[in-house]
Amino acid sequence: MRKIKKLAKVFAVLIFFTLLGLAVAVFTFIYLTPAQKEVRVPDVTGKDFSEAFDLLSAEGLSIKKIKRPSADLAPNYIISQNPASGKLVKAGHKVELLVSIGENLIEVPDLGGYSFIEAKNALRRLQAESDSDLKIGNISYVSCEKVAKDYILSQNPPPDSFILPEESISLLVSLGQRPTYFYMPEFIGQELGEAKEKIEKTGFLVEKIVKRISPNMRSGLIIDQSPISASKVTRDTGIVLVVSGGI
Repeated sequence: MRKIKKLAKVFAVLIFFTLLGLAVAVFTFIYLTPAQKEVRVPDVTGKDFSEAFDLLSAEGLSIKKIKRPSADLAPNYIISQNPASGKLVKAGHKVELLVSIGENLIEVPDLGGYSFIEAKNALRRLQAESDSDLKIGNISYVSCEKVAKDYILSQNPPPDSFILPEESISLLVSLGQRPTYFYMPEFIGQELGEAKEKIEKTGFLVEKIVKRISPNMRSGLIIDQSPISASKVTRDTGIVLVVSGGI
């Protein structure tokens, strides 16, 4: 019984100090933690962005800039703001500003990840929707290990920017993995069967066999080839063999 009473006293003491610690923590948080300053959002609608930036920064507010076309305001002037002017907010609160970029502009779509055909179709749809002459401009190609052939790697102007209806979008298109080049062997003078076996063993493709009368070569021998020997080829290169048909 004495042991039980001692344990009960120990638990009671532990509970008391735990509750006391919680009470101190709550008191500190409520009464001793300084309250975050509240500020009134200034009116920046219709002002130049640089002036709006200075006014909001002076109140300790952060800014999110969102560009939008506007027929009423010159570029870089504030169309609207959120929160509205006069509202009380905590210091550091983010104020969204819709900023004019002028009128008759089109938002550039994100063509990343599209195939070249899909990108062309997307621009055609945008042309119809916006009644514009927006089109594909310069097209550049580069080998890329990670992006499949004929897919878009990047674009200029970038997505979510704005351009005039008659402007164009330039594209960088993937060529896929960089090809491995080989030098074409010499097959002239070899038997057709022997040449075909060598070609197929090395993973190349005989695309076409052409027979031609040759008074100087017996029937079945290679008298010409395309590509010519020592030229650079890839495994996708089709090989044409011209075979003597005899006299």
